[in-house]
Formats: sequence, structure tokens, C-alpha cells
Amino acid sequence: MSVQASGKGRARVIQEIETVEQGIKVELDVESGFYKILNDHITYWIAVEEDVVDSYTRLLERSEGEVKSNWLRLLKEPRITYGA
Repeated sequence: MSVQASGKGRARVIQEIETVEQGIKVELDVESGFYKILNDHITYWIAVEEDVVDSYTRLLERSEGEVKSNWLRLLKEPRITYGA
């Protein structure tokens, strides 16, 4: 049976922490289970974005005229905002 989180309007994800050892275990679980995975995904995402910019920059250097001005516009425009 789940326990209501006080003032949160949701069920608690973990039971009440009653000892320091339990608290340490929860913190280690969060670090290994969430932090590392999120860090890996964000690091990969940043690398992909850097590769995209690098590719666009190379295309820009090889382009002329209207194509070049379109690449410049793409490089200067704000990035897509996800979830907006």
C-alpha cells in the first residue's frame, strides 16, 4: 500500500527513510540509477549537436551565393525548443 506524500498530491516513491544507512543507500541508488544514465545521455546529445554544427560549418565553407546565406541563417537561428 502506498503512502501519500505530504502536500504533494502523489504517492511516495520510497518508504520513509528511518536510518542513515537507508538514506545512504537511497542516495547511492539515485546516483547510479539516474545521474550516470542522464549524464551519459546529455553528454551524447551535446556531442551530436557539436557534430551537426561542425557539419553545417563545413557545408557553409563550401557553399556560395544564396545557398551560403541560407546556411548562415540556419546557423544563427535559435534552436528548436522541445515541448513548447
